[in-house]
Amino acid sequence: MNRSVLLETLEGCVPARRGALIVARSWMHPDRGRVGCPAHPAVIAAAEEAGLAVQARDLGVEQQVSGETTRGEGTIFAVSYEDPVGGFRGLAVAAHRADFAAMAWASEEIASWRSVMRTRRTFTLDPADGPAPRSGDTAAFAGVFPAQPEPRDSAWAACGCALQARCPAAGDSASAMRSFRARGDEVVLVGEPVWGSGIGVPVASGGGESYRVRSVRDAEALTACAPERLAFVVAPGSVSVEVARLLAVLRRRFPRLRGQHPDQWCYTMTDLLSAARSALAESDVLLLAGAGTSPVAAAAQAAAAVTPVHRISALGQLRPRCIDVATLTIADCGARLGGQVLQVLSGLGPLGVLRRATRTESVPVVSPVGGERTGRVRS
Repeated sequence: MNRSVLLETLEGCVPARRGALIVARSWMHPDRGRVGCPAHPAVIAAAEEAGLAVQARDLGVEQQVSGETTRGEGTIFAVSYEDPVGGFRGLAVAAHRADFAAMAWASEEIASWRSVMRTRRTFTLDPADGPAPRSGDTAAFAGVFPAQPEPRDSAWAACGCALQARCPAAGDSASAMRSFRARGDEVVLVGEPVWGSGIGVPVASGGGESYRVRSVRDAEALTACAPERLAFVVAPGSVSVEVARLLAVLRRRFPRLRGQHPDQWCYTMTDLLSAARSALAESDVLLLAGAGTSPVAAAAQAAAAVTPVHRISALGQLRPRCIDVATLTIADCGARLGGQVLQVLSGLGPLGVLRRATRTESVPVVSPVGGERTGRVRS
């Protein structure tokens, strides 16, 4: 792909007016023919962020072939490359040849995007099932990040599942806590939620003592009034690997510890964190796309111990330095910005879009006495 990149300035090839830029949705190259511009929304957003007047349109061949009847006062700054799957892609911005400020901006903008045109892999961290789109299928990018709730905490259950999924984990934890307390047990809420704060579990209500254990230090320091009647409930939104570490300490210290059934644990955050760690191990950058937050973004941030992180809340904030890498992971934080970013990337070189997901589910257990008990899916 790099060998086919052309950075060009075409003089007098399009009508233009002072004080306004023209950003091409597509344009006709004199030799290469029609050049698609999937990345043009990023250029428009950048121009608007810079306070420049801008319009988007398809530039036709009659406007760009030099001749007595087609010459204009606009200069086109353009870059194009041959797409391995067919055709040509690139970017083009036109400015009036006497508007020196607009000309300088257009020239620098096109050059900056040309510097990051390359073959690129992109991981997404959506837990939904379904295949990722083909690399050249820009129309499918909107579906890579399925419609999410608005970016507010109330759109998600305490366990990290979307409310519309109706995951029973938070209700199961609350029910288990009530049941243990009704029997006179002291209850310890175990785990440090990656998402949320373990809300939905009435830690301080009802009779008996309640405790929180978020760390190994907490587990080692716990003093129970009735050690022989201690029970645990898993904090929704916690990661099962960390919960298991805490339970190992508690079981060593309190051998008669009892707890809720394993089928009542939710593994959404465990799966998201596992997928994020796996994807980030191969990534050069984590890009958080959106102004809000989500369990996916929380898991990605928790996993990004050494991976550089860029956050953008609008497309105009997506600059070449954010994506000047061979592999990146995108975590969508609402407003469908992740899909817009993928469209832009598809116009900056060959793009592979990969959905990295981990799935944990409970399976039916067949008992020779009681028959089959149905397990619950937890991802």
